[in-house]
Amino acid sequence: MGSLNVSDLVGLAGAPLVLALVQLVRATWPELPTHYVPALTLAIAIGLNLALSTVTGASLQSVVLVGMLTGLTASGLYSHARAGQNAASTKALPSRASAEPSLEVATGAQERREPR
Repeated sequence: MGSLNVSDLVGLAGAPLVLALVQLVRATWPELPTHYVPALTLAIAIGLNLALSTVTGASLQSVVLVGMLTGLTASGLYSHARAGQNAASTKALPSRASAEPSLEVATGAQERREPR
């Protein structure tokens, strides 16, 4: 296997494009089982890198390697974005009761409790 040039890594920049194309396929065919999505991501990434290799002249081995890296990067971007979205939606917001001072605190009236 030949050495990997920096110009061969240009395909990694296509990870957001791969992510967008995978989401387009998922929106077009919602009945697509989710366990096929990683294979679909890799296939799209390798296909785009094969098309890009006609311009860059990269070897087949480096194209497949960079395509796999691009697909894994796109999957990681999706997972990271989804995890951030889930964390933001489950973040505890202050309740209305704790956000507004109670009448007792505002007026200074407090209930005295006798020790038992």
